[in-house]
Formats: sequence, structure tokens, C-alpha cells
Amino acid sequence: MKLKVISGMMLTLFLVSMLSTVVSVSAGAGWIPADIVEDGEIDILDVAAAAKAFGSTPSDPNWNASADLVADNIIDIFDLVSVAIHYGESDC
Repeated sequence: MKLKVISGMMLTLFLVSMLSTVVSVSAGAGWIPADIVEDGEIDILDVAAAAKAFGSTPSDPNWNASADLVADNIIDIFDLVSVAIHYGESDC
């Protein structure tokens, strides 16, 4: 049981360290990371957009470049975690 807890903590630290390497390019004043639908706030719409694109790459029909927050050409858990970290933020 102790090994599972340690492994979970290591995974969490790994995810956070990976997200800290995200290169963000500002789209102008008011832009916030993880605002996939570009409505000025990170909410369930952004979660849904990332979920809809989950597992996709640029060649897939459900690809959403805005959801590739880690900029690695795949919508994966790292992108979803980034949305979760910023959930509730807004540009107001």
C-alpha cells in the first residue's frame, strides 16, 4: 500500500513538472492558459472541448489545436490536467 501512495505522489509531481514546461504564446491582452473555447474563463466548456479531442493528433478529424496545451501534437492527460489546474480562472 505504501508503494502505491509513493507512486501516486511521484506521478503527480511528474505531471506538475511536465506542465511547468508548457510554452504559452499570448494571444493578446486578457488571454489565459487553458481557455480552449476562448470565452475568457476556464470552465466546463473548456473541459468538454479537451475531452472531445482527447487522444487525437493533428491528422484526426476531432483534433483541436487549442486543446493541445502542452504543444506535443496529442491531446492527452497532460492537456486535461492543465485545464484542471486553471479551472475557474478568468480574465476579469
